[in-house]
Parts: sequence; structure tokens; C-alpha cells
Amino acid sequence: MSQNLTGQTDRHGYFIVGHASRPAPDITIPIRYSLRNGGAVAIYETYQSFAVGDIPTSVGLMSAVVHVLGSLSDAAAENFNILTPESSPVIQTDPSDLTGIRYALSRCFNSSLRVTREAFHPRLKTTRSLNDCPSLQDDVYINEVEVTKPQNFIPFVKDEFIELYDGGRGNTTLQYLTLVLFDGGVPFFGGFSRDVAFYSLSLDGMKTNADGYFVIGSSKLNQSLVDYQVDTSITPFLQLGIVGIALYRAPVGAFPIGANATSTSLVDAMIYVTGRQEAQHSLVDKLLPDVVGSGMVIETGSWLEGHGSISRCLGNERLNPLVYILTETVTPRKSNNCSYITPNFETDVRINEVNLDRDSFFVELFDLGAGNTSLDTLILVLYGPVLFGSKEEPRSILVVDLHGERTNADGYFVVGSASSSDKQITGNFRDAATGVGLYHARVTQFPGSSLPSPQNLIDAVIGNETSSNPLAGVLLPGQAGVSDGDGEGLERSVSRCFGRLPLDMFAFIPSLPTPGTRNNCSRQLVVINEININHENLAVAYQEFIELYDGGVGHTPLTGTVVVIYNGDRQNLAATVIPLNNTQTNANGYFVIGRPNNNFTADLQIGVFGQIIPDNKGAIALYHDDSRNYEVGMQPTNTRLQDAVVYGSQDTTPNAQLIDVFIRGQMQIVEDQGFLNGDESIVRCECCQALNMSVYKQSYPTPGRVNPCVPQPIITTRPPLTPPSSDEVFINEIAIETHFFTKEYIELKGTPSLALDNYFIVLYNTEGLAYFTIQLENTIGPDGYFLIGSPNISPPPHVRFPFTIGSYIDEKGGAVALYYGYASDIAKDAGATDKNLIDAVVFTANADMPVGGQADVLTKGSEQFYADLQREESITRCYWQSSRNNKDFTQSDRTPGNSNNCPSRDFKRTLQMKLTDADFDLWQNNDELLTSLRQIIIDGVNDKCKCGFTYHYIVGEVLLEGSVVYQADFLAFNTNQSSLIYTSFAEFVSDSKTLVINGQTYQVDKCVEECVPMPTVPPKTPTPVISATTKNTLNGSRKGRSGTGTAVGVTIGLILFIIIGVVLVFILIRKRIICYNKDTRLTEEGVEYSVKPEGLDALEFRNNTYEPSY
Repeated sequence: MSQNLTGQTDRHGYFIVGHASRPAPDITIPIRYSLRNGGAVAIYETYQSFAVGDIPTSVGLMSAVVHVLGSLSDAAAENFNILTPESSPVIQTDPSDLTGIRYALSRCFNSSLRVTREAFHPRLKTTRSLNDCPSLQDDVYINEVEVTKPQNFIPFVKDEFIELYDGGRGNTTLQYLTLVLFDGGVPFFGGFSRDVAFYSLSLDGMKTNADGYFVIGSSKLNQSLVDYQVDTSITPFLQLGIVGIALYRAPVGAFPIGANATSTSLVDAMIYVTGRQEAQHSLVDKLLPDVVGSGMVIETGSWLEGHGSISRCLGNERLNPLVYILTETVTPRKSNNCSYITPNFETDVRINEVNLDRDSFFVELFDLGAGNTSLDTLILVLYGPVLFGSKEEPRSILVVDLHGERTNADGYFVVGSASSSDKQITGNFRDAATGVGLYHARVTQFPGSSLPSPQNLIDAVIGNETSSNPLAGVLLPGQAGVSDGDGEGLERSVSRCFGRLPLDMFAFIPSLPTPGTRNNCSRQLVVINEININHENLAVAYQEFIELYDGGVGHTPLTGTVVVIYNGDRQNLAATVIPLNNTQTNANGYFVIGRPNNNFTADLQIGVFGQIIPDNKGAIALYHDDSRNYEVGMQPTNTRLQDAVVYGSQDTTPNAQLIDVFIRGQMQIVEDQGFLNGDESIVRCECCQALNMSVYKQSYPTPGRVNPCVPQPIITTRPPLTPPSSDEVFINEIAIETHFFTKEYIELKGTPSLALDNYFIVLYNTEGLAYFTIQLENTIGPDGYFLIGSPNISPPPHVRFPFTIGSYIDEKGGAVALYYGYASDIAKDAGATDKNLIDAVVFTANADMPVGGQADVLTKGSEQFYADLQREESITRCYWQSSRNNKDFTQSDRTPGNSNNCPSRDFKRTLQMKLTDADFDLWQNNDELLTSLRQIIIDGVNDKCKCGFTYHYIVGEVLLEGSVVYQADFLAFNTNQSSLIYTSFAEFVSDSKTLVINGQTYQVDKCVEECVPMPTVPPKTPTPVISATTKNTLNGSRKGRSGTGTAVGVTIGLILFIIIGVVLVFILIRKRIICYNKDTRLTEEGVEYSVKPEGLDALEFRNNTYEPSY
């Protein structure tokens, strides 16, 4: 293929020939032309035409590149040699390097016409922008920069230069390199052309001298020191303000005046600032985006009286501003003068103790005991938060010159606000200090409000900072500050107690202040106070924790304290290491380590899934030491041991190794997981002797509270429980959640103040297996309600589910069961049982999917409840026939801790269904037909409304003649639901042209109201009722044929029977006698009737108000 080129390059110098699918080509070529399998691209300046099949020619050749995928045949090599006679083609063995959408062959070396093989490399595509080229290990780097001092700026410029260095190899060719200077803006005035190029110089083809140096300098500089001169007769080429010096692997044409700064193809760069510093500058973000800190080198004329330069003295790393320091002399074409920092950089002087409080500030230096050590060339810089605009940043707030000072005979030197200090600092600090650095530098290198710098840093101490003041990230990357742990009325400092290494925050812990004397590294004794171990074979929530205790002192710092958990089932090796740096006990002296849990709040959360504390045997050890001395997999050690507990189960033999290391001569604690309810703790009952196993017993878990100790030793058997004499508590409401963040709960109802310590809840899955149990505690509230659930519900639950994320009650279905006894009686994956069962609800979210046959066991065979979980409602008890009866529940609005919202006569609607060919005489004497019709109506309405419609919504059923008209009152929660039920009933009737009832097909009229006139006078015979204790079968619920008449004697007899019954009931109530018959139940809680007495509109039973159905 050949293509004549027409047009011109864009304003950045680019011209693209490519497929139409590529970004905006200047000339489009057919997609069938591709170098996917290798080939060559050549550019000619010629009028000669090229035909398909022509061999390559060098006549008029301007540039070419040859690309080969795999190997090259001899014939092809000969042809391609014409295009690039001095080099081999670019050979690729992996086609994905170029055939992917991200990569291309990019020119990165040599600008000659016929380039060498190394000129092109597979790199990320950068269409119409600078090629993404690599830097090489042997590339030159920026070595020294001298900027004209402000006082020397006018009228002459003599000394400015930039020195590049190749590491001493010498005579290194600078191929395809360009030097670019960027204007970051003058900090005094803001600048007008921010972060754009104001000077560029092509270095392609130039060489370093024999010693490896290449100097670009002022025309006023000694000519023997300069390899490339810049005309500075009028203005300097290194201007004042913020300037970026960048070395690119790119052609000079890529950086015209005004080009934007970029880190693409960058070989090396540094940014200097003259005058006052600014915050993190946008030029730093563009050239050095990965640099932590300001990224700028200060070049201010006030720091030296004479000449000086920015010199590389701290390594050969590129793109790192921390390798530069300010030196006293300039050394173009010579080794940099780094003598200022080199001799004393290994000084033995350390920061030994710090108190950063404004009123009692001091910094104690220590020379490791040498005594009388000179502090010349050292300074202290105090850092604190300073507001710049709307943002607080760490800045210098005080600089202390130590020139001429010495440590005392014991090796100490104190700088502080007290008059007894070796060097007193007077006056209050403007801002609270958050850290201090010891530097080998001059005071003038840190003008007011300087940004923190790690350059020439000898040692540093950082306080416990907030995320908005990240001083540690600049001075001590990867480390955290240390809080002094000040409690109320207690003054503390931060002291070096673990090691002498500089720049090591792990060496410091909070302590009592001891300026000028040996550090007080002793501390308040902290002991292991309680251990809760989870057992995986129990269906209980993970609630394991470790509680530490300081004897009640409170606010005891725990920095320098380490908890190590050893696994007795895995060769007694360390399984978990928990550093406690920057933590402290609470005001009552407790500190709880545990997993995320809703039953208590851990002071330090560890782990999310799986066990942390081995449940069979092991040890928990408490150390006072540098946490870096401990690692997972280490052997047990008693070095720097503070306290320890060794434990095992009843089925394990004593662990000889752990006993010998930690509690020699004592017995390990035998932890009995059956002691209580599967969630017992090992508790300390005497404070505060460490390493004493006799002070521990087993009891209820009380994280962060006083241990419930009993006088007897560890109990190995559980006390027997006597089942309650009656069902004093029952399940009242269940809210099931399908969302990630749950508001699920189980509501119990019962006798106010009833203790629930011996009750527990079990959740069963759809297969009928237990997957979660939780032991209850506390008492039923004065209003008769008790909530178990997510902490997100309101009011808060009495017992919380262990996690806030994820649901516990299986949304697919299962059962919720209330038992009397111990949760440990039912193991995980155990089948459903009715032993000690108090109440249960079996439910499913799929009406066609039974749930493991649990209804037979848990709810005495009553049909499982279908819950439509698409609506945010609950399974609500609205009736009481007996415990363990799914038919007592309906679906309703959620009302945790309040009266249930049940179907009400206030929103009733009287509806009819007419069977046009039914025999009224047959129907009024056949209860089975009525029962079947009712169920068909219930199923039909619920299928339409999906509203949890059950037989509880239907009351006042009668049969009217003509042929057979079924009439009933349809109840509802509210007006909207009443309308929904009416619409659903009407749609069901309209869709039901016929109904099959007990094997007989009946024709259905489309009417739903006024199928026959509704009776204005109620029947004299009372309609049988669905009472709070009578099963709702509506036995005998029918109305006689109008006008047939009943014998007068029968009517009179019935009236007399009713009168006598009412008199007997009144007598029984007065005498508070409990008696039963088939239709009436009298109890001390209330009266239950199967016929409605005059004026009885509501029924009180077991502290619930129920509305009877008639």
C-alpha cells in the first residue's frame, strides 16, 4: 500500500494516518491494511509512485521503521535492510504487545533519519500527545542547580547553571533527551502562566565530559565550566518563584513555549522555590505526583550569606526531591560539596523524651550516655497545624538553634518552657505542637511556617495526629504517631523505652515526665481480666473477646503492650499478634478486644470471620515490648511477659509446654463450654496479681463491666431448670429483612417484668436445621414487650443480634422458635424439636415450597405461614387460639414495641358472591361446602392483592337465598387496604366464571354487592363466632330461609337458655371461678365466648386486646 500525504501537522506537530476507527486520523486508510503480522512503514520525499509489489528503495527516504512478528526470512531481511541498513528490525515474539487496543510502537530514542532498532519500543498508546517512553538505569540525572539569588538578580546574572551527571561513566551520549523549564508562578504575585514551559533545550547528540558532567549555564559563567551556554545578558534563564526543571525522553518540538507540564516520558525532575513556600503546588502534582510532602526544594537567598547551590547529596534516585540539600559552595563540573552533612550524619544524639503540651513543653536529647557531646550544626524544629486558606497543614511553628550547646555529663540536654531547662523557650506557642524533628541543618533553612521536610533529618517524634495533619507521613513514612495518653489531671510525656534507633516511633511509649534524667519506663500493671471463647459446634453468635483491666485506675496508655494468642492445637505457635499502640483503658480501667459485635462495643476490633481465640486449648499472653518482636508462627516466650492465661477443655490433657513457659507449677484453666448456655467466660475474681491461675472462675460474660464472680470454684455442671408452669410469654411479631442493612426483629409479648434468662430463641432454615441460637437475658418491659433484633430498630432491642450487616432470619423461609432452657441444648444443624418449646412460627416466602416439615413438629401441624417479603411488613399475631399456631398470624405493618396493627371493623366492607345454580337447602345444611368456598375466596383474593389476606379478614358470614349468595364482612388495616381487597375480590369474581367446590361445578355471577338485597335486620339466631380461643371453622355459620318460620316453642326455649346462661356466667365471674365448657371459657384474665354477649366489642387476654370475630 502507498498513500500520498496532503495537509499539515496540527499545532502540536502531529499528523496521523490510520483506520477510521482510530481517533481522528488526518488521512484514513482501509482497515484491510495493517502491520498486525509485521512489515515496515517508510516516509519518502519524492514524486515517484509506488505500486503494490515494489521492493523497498532508499531513494528519497526520510524515515522508516521495520517491525517483525516472530522470525524474518533471509529475503525479507535483505529487502528491509535497504530501509534501515545500520540496524535490525523491531522483533516481537508476543503479538499481544501490539495487537491489543492499548499498545503501539513508540519512538523513544534517536532522532536520525534511519533509526536503530532501539529507537522504537512497545508502549502505551498516546495518540496526539507525548510518547510514553521509559527511563534507563544509565540515564543522566539532575545533579546540581545554582539559582541567581534575589539580591544578585539585578543588574547582572553570573552564577546560574544546571549540572547533569551520568554517575561517572563519562562521554555518555545524550540521545533523544530534552531539558524543559516550567514556570510554576511567582509565589509573591501568583504568576500569569502557571505550570507551562518557558524554556526548552534539545540535548540530542551532546555528550557528558570524561568525568561524566554536562553543564548548561549562564553566558556570564566561566566558559571552561559550561558545556552549553544560555544567553543571560538581559534576563536569567533560571527565574525566581517556583520553577520545575525536567529532563524528558522526547524531541524538543514536543515542548514549545507554553506547553503544559507532564510526567509522561520524564527521566528526572526537581522543583525549587525562592522565597516563601506555598502548600502542595499544582506543579508538584503534575511533575512529581507520587512524591509525599511538598516536593519542592527551598532556595532562598537568606539562608547563606555567600554563594551556594542545590546539590544532590543523598543518593542517585531520580524524581525524588529528598536527595537534594543546600550546600555552601557551588561545584560545576566537580563532585558536590556534601561535607556539611556527611561527618555528623551518624551522630549518637537522639530525641529521648518529648512533652508537646503548650504549657509544659520540653524536648529531651540524649547522646546514649557519652556526655558533653557538642550539638553544633543541629537544630530542633517544632511542627504544628497552621491554617492556610480553609485547610490546616503541618508547618514549622518554632526553630531552635543548638549551635554552641553540649549535653551534660550524663548525656542529657533539655529544651523546654521551664526555667530549669538547659535552653529555655519563653512565651506560649501560637499553635499546639504535633511533632518535633532534630535536623543537621541551619536555622535559616526553615523560615517561618515551613513545610515539613525529611531532608537532613536525624530523629523525629510525632504525636497522635488526626488524618487532616499527616506529619508522620512526611517525616516517618509508614509509621504512626504516639499519643501521650493524658488522662484527667494526669501529665504524661512520650519516652524512648524500646531501643536506640533513630526515626523509630515504636521505641516510644507514654510515661510520667522525667526531663533531664533517666526515662520512667515502668507502667501501671495491666492484667487479663476476662476471656470469652467461641465454640464452633454451638449455634451461637461469635462473641469472643479479651478484656484487659488496670485495677480501676483508668486512662492507662497501652502503647508498648502486645497481646499474643497461642494455638495449642497447632504446636503451640503464635496464631494472632495484636499491638495496642495508641490505645488506653477507659475511665473505669477496662479495655476490650473483640470482633465486630452488636452485643457489646469492643475498644479494638479484630477479625470479621472465623475464630480468633482457639476453642480447644491454648494461651493468651500479655507483653510489654516492641510489637515488632512478635510475629505469627513464633514459639511461646516469657520475655517481657506481663500476664498470661493457659486454658484447655475437659477433653484435653494439660499443655505441658505452655504451662512451663507461662505459669510453671500451676494448673491450666479447664474451660467448660456447657457451663452456662454456650457463652460463658473465664473471669478474674481477684485483682490484680498477674500470672496466677487460681483467681479465675467461669461465669456470665460481662465485657467492659465488673465480673460476676461467685464464691464457689469453676462450675463443671449446669443447674437443672424447671419448665414454666404456663406459657407466660409468646411470639407476637416477626420482621424479616431482605436488605443488606437490616431492621429485622422478633417481638415477644408476655407478663411484664418476667425474667427471660432461661429462655432462648432458635432460628431454623428451610431444611428444618438450626443455624442460629441466642440466649435471652433481662426482663420483659413494663408494657409487656421484649425485642430481639438489629440495633437499627426503634425502640432499641433488649437483646441485639450480633452483627449490624446482613440478616439473621432467613428470607427464604424457616422457623422462629422460643424455648425454655439453655441455647447449648440445641447444636448447630440440629433438627427441629418440641422439647421445652414455648412458641413457634413456621413461614415461607414461597407458597409452593414447604419448609422441611417443621410445621408438624413446631406448630402441631398447622399450615405454614406464607409471607410476602416484597413489602416492608411483619408476620403479626392478630388472634389467639393457642401457642404454636401459624393461623394466629397475618401480615401487617411493623410495630416494634407497640400494639399490633390487625384487621379492623373500622375498615370493613360487606361483599357478596352469587352461585347461580346452587341448591340453598343443600348448602345451608353442609358446612364442608361453606368451608371450601371460603378457602377458595381467600386464595383468590390473596392471589390478586398479594397482601397476606387470610381467613382472619373475613367475619359475619351468612348464606342468603337466591340461589346461594355468600355474604361476609371483609376487614382491613386501613382505607387503602380495604380498597385493595375490594378490587381484588371483584377481579377474582369477574375472572371466575365457574368454581369447582367439593367436586361440583357452580356458575358464578359477576356481582359483588347487591346480588340480593342485604338484610336490614340481623338474624335473631346469633352468628357463631371465631373467638380468641376457638378454632375458626365457622361451624354452623348460616342463616335460615326467610319466611319458613321456626316453631314458637323452640324459639321460647332458646331464649330461656340464653337468659339462664348469662346469669350463670355473671355468678361465675363474681366468684372468680375458673371453669370450662365446649363454647365458653372463663379465666382470671378474662372471658372467652363463642357467642357474643350484649356489648362485648373487645377481648382482653394475656395482656393483649383482641377483637372477636362473629
